Amino acid sequence: MDDATRRTIRYYDAYGPQMDARMAKRDYTKLYDLFCKDLPDGTVLDIGCGSGRHLREFKERGLTAIGIEPSTTLRDLALQAGHTVHDATIAGLPSLALPPLAGIWCAAVIHHIPKAEAYSAIRQFHQMLMPNGRLFITTRLGDWSGWEKHDESDTEERFIQLFEENELIEEFEVSGFTMLHRETEQSYWSRPLPWLNCIAERR
Repeated sequence: MDDATRRTIRYYDAYGPQMDARMAKRDYTKLYDLFCKDLPDGTVLDIGCGSGRHLREFKERGLTAIGIEPSTTLRDLALQAGHTVHDATIAGLPSLALPPLAGIWCAAVIHHIPKAEAYSAIRQFHQMLMPNGRLFITTRLGDWSGWEKHDESDTEERFIQLFEENELIEEFEVSGFTMLHRETEQSYWSRPLPWLNCIAERR
């Protein structure tokens, strides 16, 4: 595991519950509806599932859902809630014995890995999905990468990689996805920052 990943996991071990409480203010209802509509039969994999908030939503919609979460603090919360969660990062996905995947849900995760690794992850997600499977990604937009504290009082930092919208969309297309939904929004659940929401289907 590289140092950037290790330090970012340490950040979420320290501040995961606080970050989870902020994210609870975000309304994903429309995105859940679009992602789940006409989803093939199979399992939904939640990348960086945190405390299991999205897993609970998928289960309430009658779907089979599992997660990966490398933060011990957050993973323990998800396990205590009764979810199936593996201790893994995106880099560790090939080592897992996963069922056929109808969908991959990746909320606020790829901006924690360098751009080249993020684009490689999108290609990897394409290979993991069954035909017509869905990929959801929401991530921050911008032209910066580096280390960040959410609050000045934080003693740990997390790695942040921002993305240029058109470049990221192009990566979806060259990786073999058809874009079904694309929108940008300003975050109201935390600091005012631009986010891109994408739902794509494997061709």
